[in-house]
Amino acid sequence: MKQVKVVILGPKGAGKTTFIKSLCQNPLSIEAKDGSTLVFDYDSIRYNGLKVHLFSTPGHRRYKVIRDIVAKGANGVIFIIDSVRGVNEGDLELLGEIRRKGIPVVVCANKQDLEGHLSPREVEKLVDGLPVIPTVAKDGTGCREALRTLLSLVKEGLDRVAPS
Repeated sequence: MKQVKVVILGPKGAGKTTFIKSLCQNPLSIEAKDGSTLVFDYDSIRYNGLKVHLFSTPGHRRYKVIRDIVAKGANGVIFIIDSVRGVNEGDLELLGEIRRKGIPVVVCANKQDLEGHLSPREVEKLVDGLPVIPTVAKDGTGCREALRTLLSLVKEGLDRVAPS
């Protein structure tokens, strides 16, 4: 079975851990007392004949080293933003780093259920045309669609992924 590594990135509080929990039964989470991710969240799922390893990383800027280690070797990235807070310069810098590496990226405009959220179209303009999927991670809305969209972008490179 071919294996794929997907890394879930984004700013603190955007919903990365909630996103992975919406896709997985019982992810491993290494969290601080306040519930924020300290190192990563991890689980794997089977999807269309693939074993998909899902990792989410801490959103705090000071954990860049951890993000870089966890993201190494990723086949694709799901970038989660809090669509109520929007996208800031730091988010755009991180997206730029990912794009320069040539890694396929899908952006989730999360928290679409909250008042005052940016629409997916507004987010798309901010992230320079990357695919944007509206999500509500707390109930799973759009999460599988985001993963499916990313895996379709990754598909071309799957032949280079060694089977398990």
